[in-house]
Amino acid sequence: MDFWTMIVLIAAIGAISDIIKTKRNNDIKKGKRNDNEVSQIVTGLNKRIENLETIILEKERIRRFEVLK
Repeated sequence: MDFWTMIVLIAAIGAISDIIKTKRNNDIKKGKRNDNEVSQIVTGLNKRIENLETIILEKERIRRFEVLK
């Protein structure tokens, strides 16, 4: 292998590794953004579940009193 061919190969390998690192870092950042979105969705769903539980408990309480009448 010629000296200049070796230099070109080393430079190409370095450039390719930088491209792969950049792509991986971008994917990690997107994953963090997705985690935040998922966290917000889960928080919203938990609030809805709490509201539904409150409604159900209130209806059960009313039903118990109607049975007594």
